[in-house]
Amino acid sequence: METRVLMRMAIALMAVLVLASAGVRTADDPGFQPIAWADEVSGKNFPLFAIIDADDAAGKAIASSPGLRTVLEAKREALDRAASACAFDAACHVAALAWSADDVTRVSDALRVLARSGALASAIDRMRQSGLFARDAELGDEAFVVRAWERAAGGLNRILAVYGRGEPPRYPAIDSVSHDAASADYRRLVHTAIGLMHERADAWERFYEPSRALALRLLDLNWRDEAARHEPMHLGENAEAYTRIPTIAWADYPYTVALVPGAGLSEAMERENHALSPMGKLIIELAARRYHDRKVPLIIVSGGYVHPKHSRFAEAVEMKRVLMRDFDVPANAILIDPHARHTTTNVRNAARLMFRYGIPTDRPALITTQQYHLDSIAAIAFDDRNDRELGYRPYVSKRRLSRFELEWQPNVLSLHADPLDPLDP
Repeated sequence: METRVLMRMAIALMAVLVLASAGVRTADDPGFQPIAWADEVSGKNFPLFAIIDADDAAGKAIASSPGLRTVLEAKREALDRAASACAFDAACHVAALAWSADDVTRVSDALRVLARSGALASAIDRMRQSGLFARDAELGDEAFVVRAWERAAGGLNRILAVYGRGEPPRYPAIDSVSHDAASADYRRLVHTAIGLMHERADAWERFYEPSRALALRLLDLNWRDEAARHEPMHLGENAEAYTRIPTIAWADYPYTVALVPGAGLSEAMERENHALSPMGKLIIELAARRYHDRKVPLIIVSGGYVHPKHSRFAEAVEMKRVLMRDFDVPANAILIDPHARHTTTNVRNAARLMFRYGIPTDRPALITTQQYHLDSIAAIAFDDRNDRELGYRPYVSKRRLSRFELEWQPNVLSLHADPLDPLDP
């Protein structure tokens, strides 16, 4: 599996332009283009590694670095010991490929040397251009690549802890391991996965490959491919609206988009095969009215495969379907975000779509939803929650307009990838 991932990542298609330094974008600025990864789960969670894999010079420099070669050999030896000594102890296997503080420092020191030498120059340029490392854009090259590595190591450790050892994530009701991590069955799954990796350990060339391989296997064993579903969206569910965007006369509308954050679905409703909650139907009607009243040319519906855990319905997909069927909104006026799992990421992911799809971000947008949800978004506590969970606010401004409307303007930092949230990084 890990060899197949490497081959796919080596041919990954990335189309990215230059990060806007001002934090907002004007209508005539070319903006950012969508990114399509050959392996979406791996690419979206670990863009640093994907960019290195796709860059010949960086890949060779990483593979030939004496310090990083030593780190890789240590991981191989740890895996070899685990394969023979850990038996059915999943935590033991995970510990072998997790990153300690000393490990992270060793890699950081080696990456600094490579960045200083210029060996990673083209990869660093791609990283900066992508927007995926936007929070660190002001750092010099050495600190920039080290910070990207530190974030990636944290993401690897988070996946290994949650989906290998069964530790609780921030939101355990929806994001936790899908099995009983302490059960004999799950321990056998992890043991078998380690054995398969051990057979191909000689093929690894870069220090991060063993841990990445286990992290991807653990996500796969838990059916946690949510980050990849419906991607690349600009070629699929969002294709009609994406194609229409360059033709929109933005000056004809007071707002660019109406974002509808999801309302969720109960387990009882899903058991009864209801794809959309009653509140979900009400809040999309609010957005449909704004579209037909020509307040906005586009609606963004946001909500993933969540509430309940492992729901078979993506709320955004279902909202789009009902908007078209019941409210006469055409497909070319609807963008979906089927990945957001929280209100914070409803807003963040909508901002990402706006920057990537060329929707003007120097003009105001709307959030339209039920009064009680909008109360929480408008509150100072929501600012604090974004600061705590994302490390920034996905909007540069917000202002309550009415019971059902809030005006906002997206923040370019929303493009930053979050490896600590592997189901929607």
